[in-house]
Amino acid sequence: MELKQIHADLKHKRHQQIKLSCLSDLAHTAVFLALYFFDLLSGFGTLTAIVLGTLCALLLATTMPDELGPAQRSTVALVALGNSIAVGSILFWMMRQPLSGSIAAAVTCASIVFLGATLGRRIKQVMLALENLKPLTDDDQAQHELIGLCRSFPQLAQYREQAGRLLRPNLTYGELAAMRQWVRDNGR
Repeated sequence: MELKQIHADLKHKRHQQIKLSCLSDLAHTAVFLALYFFDLLSGFGTLTAIVLGTLCALLLATTMPDELGPAQRSTVALVALGNSIAVGSILFWMMRQPLSGSIAAAVTCASIVFLGATLGRRIKQVMLALENLKPLTDDDQAQHELIGLCRSFPQLAQYREQAGRLLRPNLTYGELAAMRQWVRDNGR
């Protein structure tokens, strides 16, 4: 029952974060469409800004550690600032776009990078947590690994028996990962 509640909470959290991400994307799209239709950026300039901001946000979202400490937040802010300066410079000096459009695109790109990196990382964490809650029932390789770990380490076998007594005969991928980590920390 407890795992079902955690699973439901994670699904709700994923839904909320995806909704925030969609709203953020919609706002950024509206800004870029306005810049394009008011002739403050050309189509190619708009595309350049979107691609540079999105690539930077994706790289940050997928490479950042699980916990965002002050150093990581500073990194995200500095990368967003650097991306903003690069986009503004490329648009204004290299592509000869209007200054106002270049500045607006640069600020929007900083927002894309910052929000994309933080929201993207949070969505990634929730998706991994949901994946870790899946039972090992259909994965023969994981079942064999679990059996081997339990044979080699009585503490892990005891944990598995205790989970079975709590009406959870099938452990999850997260528990298998925790067992692997325990073996690395305490085992062989």
